[in-house]
Amino acid sequence: MAPEDASYAELEIKIPEKVWLHAISLQFPKTQFEIQTILPTETFIGNALIRISGPKLDGIIEAIQNHPSLVQLDLFSKSEDSYLINVKTRDPYLLVSLIKSEVLLEYPIRVQNGWTSWKVISNREKISTLIDKLNERNVIFKLKQISPYKDKVSLTKRQMEILDLALKYGYYEIPRKITLTELAKKINMSKSSLSEILRRITKKRITDL
Repeated sequence: MAPEDASYAELEIKIPEKVWLHAISLQFPKTQFEIQTILPTETFIGNALIRISGPKLDGIIEAIQNHPSLVQLDLFSKSEDSYLINVKTRDPYLLVSLIKSEVLLEYPIRVQNGWTSWKVISNREKISTLIDKLNERNVIFKLKQISPYKDKVSLTKRQMEILDLALKYGYYEIPRKITLTELAKKINMSKSSLSEILRRITKKRITDL
């Protein structure tokens, strides 16, 4: 089975005024709202897991509860400066666009001062459908980027360990605080083996850019 061509897009979206996140994020501008996941339903009731971080969190919870779009709010966990909440609301403006386009969102999604950033992965046709649906609903947005999707190759556990040690001992600093020979001795590895691992790490990092 041949892989399909995928595209990656970044959008800055102004949340419509009737959506609770617009009103609450403007009311509490120092608060960061981080959407962990969203489950749109057939009835266009949004079911979202959201972490809120900042001051006056109890006041934020009260403001959300008083918003006319709220269906249900559950507090899952809390600390001094962070709450994890499950919010169900009637906010069809953005949810309809997601459902109709079938694009995949990259999480978490951050919201602040009435704006949110979406990172989308899908084929070009579905991303175009998303843009069309946002336009149909008069949603204000900026298309920051759209390009062919490039899958990032992650480092192995051993490569991550070597990278952490190289950073710790200052191998990548300018000027270097440790030579390749000295670093190899510290981690009990031959100079040639370490050089090869560092070369592969560098190649992967450049490929991911």
